[in-house]
Amino acid sequence: DSLNTYLKRYARQNASRFIGITYVATPPHEPDRIAGYYSLATSRIEREHLPDTLPLPRYPVPSLLLARLAVDKTYQGQGLATILLLNVFDRTSRFAAEVGLYALEVVALNEAARAFYEHFQFTPLADDTLHLYLPVATMRRLYLETP
Repeated sequence: DSLNTYLKRYARQNASRFIGITYVATPPHEPDRIAGYYSLATSRIEREHLPDTLPLPRYPVPSLLLARLAVDKTYQGQGLATILLLNVFDRTSRFAAEVGLYALEVVALNEAARAFYEHFQFTPLADDTLHLYLPVATMRRLYLETP
């Protein structure tokens, strides 16, 4: 319900205020129907929530927040969430080439969502096991570089 409410009530408002941008996927045969969507916003990760072993400064590092990712029930189980996430990776990588950006972060809604993100090598932050991140360098190496 919260994902539907966000799309219906807040996505357009956030875009008009430059708070977050929502991207939608529509089926080719039904261009007026939304099969899935995701929203992105800038963020930062507090340094104390990242492992001490990382060679990072002692202040918050810039990140891109995957604020929402949702797939209509009709299209679930068909790989659309993966396609959307790979699109997020591409967009994040291009954005990182323009501005300083250490990672993509997400706060998973539940354990099932957390498992989905962990499948793509997201790592939980120290503050919350549902709050995960994926460094841009790792994302590029695993998903965007061509062999």
